[in-house]
Amino acid sequence: MNRMPVSAIDTTRKEFNYTELEVEISQFVQQQTGEIQALVKRTAQDIIEIGQKLNAVKDKLKHGRFIDWIEAEFHWSYPTAARFMQVADRFGSQIYQIDKFAPSAMYELAAPSTSKQAIEEAIALAASGESITYSKAKALKKKYKVSSAKPKLEAQSTISETDPSSHQARLPQSLLLSSQQVDIIETKPNTVERLSLNAASRKSSTSHSQPEVCWHLAKDHILYCDEPNSPALRQRLPEKLKLLLAFPPVPNWQTDIPADTRIIATRYLPKGKNSELLENTLEALLDLYTEVGETVAICYLPFPKILDVLNRFERRGILVEPDRQQVHEIVSYWKKGWKKGETKVKEVSL
Repeated sequence: MNRMPVSAIDTTRKEFNYTELEVEISQFVQQQTGEIQALVKRTAQDIIEIGQKLNAVKDKLKHGRFIDWIEAEFHWSYPTAARFMQVADRFGSQIYQIDKFAPSAMYELAAPSTSKQAIEEAIALAASGESITYSKAKALKKKYKVSSAKPKLEAQSTISETDPSSHQARLPQSLLLSSQQVDIIETKPNTVERLSLNAASRKSSTSHSQPEVCWHLAKDHILYCDEPNSPALRQRLPEKLKLLLAFPPVPNWQTDIPADTRIIATRYLPKGKNSELLENTLEALLDLYTEVGETVAICYLPFPKILDVLNRFERRGILVEPDRQQVHEIVSYWKKGWKKGETKVKEVSL
C-alpha cells in the first residue's frame, strides 16, 4: 500500500495554542486543519490538495509558528510537510491523468533535485495511459540527472581584484540591514540545536599567515580561501546574512558571523558518505529559511556538489573554506560546468 512520508516527530501529543493568533487567522488555520485531517486518504489528488492547504497556512504563519502547527496537529517534521507542498507546487496546476501516478512516484518527482524534463516526460507518459510507478519515477530522474547535475554557470570573461564591499553591492538590500540576531537554529526560532552527522575529522591546511584569496564563480557565488572567523574576511561579508551553514572539522566550533539563522554541524561529514542525505537536508533548510535570490554563507564545505543545491534553489552563496586542497576541488568541479573554452576561473589575492 502506498504510504505518506513517515514523520520523524516524537509521538508525544502536543497542543497548538490557537488563542495566540489573530482571530481571523486562527479561524482560517483551524478550518484548514480539519480539512487536511479529512483528506489523508493516500491518493494522488489528496496529496496535492494537502500540499496546497499547507502552502496556504504557511503563507499566513511565520516559519516558527508553522512548524509548531504541523508538529502539534499532524505529528510531522518540516521535511514531511515540505514533501506535500513540493507535490502541490510541481503538479497542482497541471491538467492530466493524475490517477496514473503512484503517490510514491509523485513524492520522488516533486523533489527539488528532479529536472523539469523528467517531470514533463512523466506527465506525457501518464497522458498516454501509462502508470507512473516509483521505479519509473526513479528511472526518469536518473535519465535526466546527467544533463542537469552540472552547475548552472553564466559566462564571465575575467575576474579582477575588487573592493571588499563589491560582493555586498550585488546582495539584496534586505541582507545589509541590521536586525535582531537569532542564535544557532536547527528547526525553529529561539531554539539552539546542532546537526549531528557521522563522525570524521580532517586537518585544515591553512594558517593565518597564508594570503587570503577568493574566486568569483559566475555572478552568484564567491569562494574565499580563509578561516571563517578571520577579521579580514568579516570585513568582506554583508552586515547580516539570511542563513549561515557550517560543517567545522572540530567540535564546539563557534562563530559570531551575523545571520538570522545559523546551523552548525557538530561533526564533519565524511567525504563521499551520505551526500544524498545531506543534500536533501540542505534543500529542506534552504526552502524553510530562505527565498529565491537570497544569500547563504557556507563555512567548511563538505563536498563541491553543495553548489548544485544552491543553483537548483536559485540562492547566492558566500563560500568559506580554509583548506586549499578542498578549495581546488571546488574550483575544479565548478570549471567542469562550463563548455570548453567558454570562460575561466581566476584566483584573486586580496
